[in-house]
Amino acid sequence: MLHETILVDSRVPRRRDLRGRGCLLRRISIGKSPVAASTGSGPTEAFPTDPKGAVETYAAAVARWKGPFLDSLDQLDARNKLEAKRGGLTKLGAGAFDAVVAFLGVPGKAQSDGLAVPIERGSLANDPVVREELIKVLPMLDATKAVHELAARLANDSESERVRATAAGELSHLDRTVAVPALIEALDIATDHAWTGSRAILDALTLQGAAAEAAVLQAFTKPTASQELRIASAGALGVMRAKGAVPVLENTVVHEDRDHYVRREAIRSLLRIDPERARELVDEQIPRESDAAFKEFLKDVAKQFALGKPK
Repeated sequence: MLHETILVDSRVPRRRDLRGRGCLLRRISIGKSPVAASTGSGPTEAFPTDPKGAVETYAAAVARWKGPFLDSLDQLDARNKLEAKRGGLTKLGAGAFDAVVAFLGVPGKAQSDGLAVPIERGSLANDPVVREELIKVLPMLDATKAVHELAARLANDSESERVRATAAGELSHLDRTVAVPALIEALDIATDHAWTGSRAILDALTLQGAAAEAAVLQAFTKPTASQELRIASAGALGVMRAKGAVPVLENTVVHEDRDHYVRREAIRSLLRIDPERARELVDEQIPRESDAAFKEFLKDVAKQFALGKPK
């Protein structure tokens, strides 16, 4: 059982069961608890004004307050403290950008040019949560330079999937002329390596609209694309209302050698792009479909149409 010591006066210590409400002091945990429950309070530390010190301070704060937490109040407290630290870093603006890039380094690769350097073992820069948070800060410091840095991180297969997915998300909101080619290149790499983070790239490309339709369609039809990538790209085509993808999606539905789950997603996308054609295709395919499970799916779609609620 967890207990805390409460000083009623300067002489008499008492113990209170932590299961009770309204504890007066912060909770403490015993043994192998996930995280000390409270981040604690105390005198406010001055945030460094030099870029290198500011980045190191913020990285240490992320590592300290990343959780997990024993309760939501502790999590909120940590989030507020971390936002304050982030504010101190972003106030430095473009001057801190190069310091962040230098801190991140290049995982698994030595580089002789620029500020990026290999990461030393044991460095906070190896922590994927720290790297992810620093990636998010880059556009806040210098949006113009961030586009190229995020594109490089996204294409770097030495980065973790978590970091690359974050880079894709941040990149989608920046300069489209650089973002779209970088996302397309990363997606092309993903089709060859079955990278699970490819869904994040597709989400980012979806925001780019017509400029990215051809790339998503190519990912869908590429022979080396993984099942997950094909399903995700089929869904993205539907979200984008990609008219040019209709013949390819129709072909996917008709050919029974295609993956069952991919065929389902193709139908769902057709329903978004061209509901009438989707209805015709469903009616045509039901009598000739030999896959029992997919045939039941098509019948279910037809019923939804009859009820005026195609799904």
